[in-house]
Amino acid sequence: MNGTYDSCSAVSSPSTGRRALDLMCGSWGASKCSARKWFTYMGTTEGNPYVPFQINYIEHDEPVVPAAEEQELVPLNPRVVPCSEKLDAKTPACSCVDCELSCPRPPPPSPPPQPFVIYGYDGYAVVMFVVFLVCSGLFVIGACLCQSGGNGAGATWDGEQELRPHPSAIHGDDDAESGYFERLGAKTE
Repeated sequence: MNGTYDSCSAVSSPSTGRRALDLMCGSWGASKCSARKWFTYMGTTEGNPYVPFQINYIEHDEPVVPAAEEQELVPLNPRVVPCSEKLDAKTPACSCVDCELSCPRPPPPSPPPQPFVIYGYDGYAVVMFVVFLVCSGLFVIGACLCQSGGNGAGATWDGEQELRPHPSAIHGDDDAESGYFERLGAKTE
C-alpha cells in the first residue's frame, strides 16, 4: 500500500490544476492523505460514487489462515513500479511534473578550488605585502638618493613661469628650521 501511495502521491490532475489525490482521497485532500486513508476512500461506497461495492483493504505482510478455512490466504504483493519507470512497453513513465524521480539530475558540484597558499600563509596577502615592501622601498630609496640640482628657486616647469621660492628661503636658514618631511618633499621636487 505504501509503495503504491508513494508512487502516485505527486501525480497532478491537469483538468483541475491540483494533485490527483485531492480528488481521490475524499475530504482529506492530498495534504492530509496517507496510504491507509487513500485505500479506505477508494473502497468505501459512502461518499464515493465511483465505487460499485464495498472493498475492505486489509494490510498484512504475512499469510493469514482464517478460522473457518483450512487454506491460508496469501496477501497480494505485486511489484510496485516506481513512477520513474515504464509499466510496460506501451506505457511511458511519468513525467517530471508528476514524478520527482523522473526529473533529470544535475551534475554533482565540483569540489572547491584549493586555496592559494605560500609557506602556509594566504598567498594573496603575502604577494600584496611583498609588493608593498618593494614599492615603499623604491620610494624611500628614490627620495633619499635622487636630489634635485639646486634649492628649487628659479626652477621652471615645462617652460612656464618661474616658481616662486618659499618666503623663508630668502633668509637662507630654511634647511635648519624645516623638518624631515619638508626636506624630503623639497628633494622630491
